[in-house]
Amino acid sequence: MVVHKDSRDWMRAACILNSLLPIIVMVMADDKDARTPKQGKDARARSPQGRAWTLKEVAGKTLWDWLQLLIVPLALAVLGLLFSAQQDARQQALENQRADRVRQLEEQRAQDLTLQAYLDQMSTLVLEDLGDPKVQTLARARTLTVLSRLDPSRKEEIMQFLLEANLVTSVGDSDPVIELNSADLSGTDLSGTDLSGANLSHANLIEANVSNANLSNANLSNANPSNANLRYANLRYANLSNANLSNAKLRGVNLYDANLGDAKLRNAPLGNADMYKVDLSGANLSNAKLRDGNLSEADLIDADLSSANLIEANLSHARMFGSKLRDALLIDADLTLADLETADLEIANLSGADLGHAYLSGADLSGTELNNADVSGANLSEANLHDAEGLTDEQLAAAKSLEGATMPNGTKHP
Repeated sequence: MVVHKDSRDWMRAACILNSLLPIIVMVMADDKDARTPKQGKDARARSPQGRAWTLKEVAGKTLWDWLQLLIVPLALAVLGLLFSAQQDARQQALENQRADRVRQLEEQRAQDLTLQAYLDQMSTLVLEDLGDPKVQTLARARTLTVLSRLDPSRKEEIMQFLLEANLVTSVGDSDPVIELNSADLSGTDLSGTDLSGANLSHANLIEANVSNANLSNANLSNANPSNANLRYANLRYANLSNANLSNAKLRGVNLYDANLGDAKLRNAPLGNADMYKVDLSGANLSNAKLRDGNLSEADLIDADLSSANLIEANLSHARMFGSKLRDALLIDADLTLADLETADLEIANLSGADLGHAYLSGADLSGTELNNADVSGANLSEANLHDAEGLTDEQLAAAKSLEGATMPNGTKHP
């Protein structure tokens, strides 16, 4: 039961008054009984102020006597008012609860009516020629409108209908009958569904569950699946350019040859993800968890991988020109034949990493941890190795080129 602050204050005051009342009455009674007529007279004689207060009589009684007579009925009256206020507050709280229940029922009824009306309308349209562009436009408009009004559970029913009728996925070489670009699917459970070839560009997929779904060849450009669950989803060849995947759950996702150019993947856990040949050029992957990820032959040009976890990741043949890897964890990572020209690897940890034949010309490796790293055949010309740790003379001797490089001790290599 909800009790308002005013009611709590009234009840607190009532409790205090109720506890003090017996004490007040007892003290007054004790004081009156303890005084003998002579003591009372002497006390009044000693104090002029007390005499003016106590000797003044009304109808044969002093003001002190009247106060003792009135205190009890007055206290009872106050308690009655407090009890009435408490009852009113309790009644108001009950009425508010009933109003909330009625409002919820009305909202559910309205949602059910909206859902049923949509299904009836779409059933009629399905019987018509859905090859007609005008009919497709009408169907799409109704679909987007109803998705923006329904709660996630009813959105799932809409999507189930559309998927079973093959209206939102590609069939053969044909485009989907209904495009879902800009659709509001936030919070919707789409796990395990087949959305291959679907157009979900600019769609709202915040906190949606798309785990184990088939989104191969789907268009998710500029979509917002932030905080969404995409674990083990199939996104092969999907277009995720400019998509916001911040904090999305991407463990085990298949991003083979997907386009993630300029996508936001901040704090995204991509452990064990298959991103072979993925386009992540310009993408924000700072703090991303890419441990054991397969990024071989990936396009990571100008990508931000600062503070990312790339332990034991496969980055062989990856294009990482100008990428930001500051403070990244690349322990035991495979960077063979990777293009890291002008990349920022400052204070990164490359212990045990394989940089065999990697191209690191002009790269910033200052303060980098390179214990047991393999740089055999690597091109380190013009690279900055100042304060690099764990780099032995034997390792440096195995490099292909150190021309113009700044050495760990700060000297310039000829």
